[in-house]
Amino acid sequence: MELITQPSRVALLALLATPKGFLMTAAGGESLGGPPRIPGSPHTHFRPDFPLERFFEVASKWGIGHHCAVVHGNVVPHIEALARMLGVELLVLN
Repeated sequence: MELITQPSRVALLALLATPKGFLMTAAGGESLGGPPRIPGSPHTHFRPDFPLERFFEVASKWGIGHHCAVVHGNVVPHIEALARMLGVELLVLN
């Protein structure tokens, strides 16, 4: 199976289980699309709305898993609403 996202607006969501509960990290950006870069593997190339230094700062302090859900569209506001409904801590990267 090879799934490659099309060029479009996307949102990423990472869910991390910790001893204190779940932590969610969300980010908006652009899928760059293009030809397969990792043959035989589902993937996307993502241009975030924020500097990469911000991502590495958050990943080292907050923690982040190595898998993210990718959704087409500007759904970060919906992720924020879901986190509030579930009572899960959320960090939106911007």
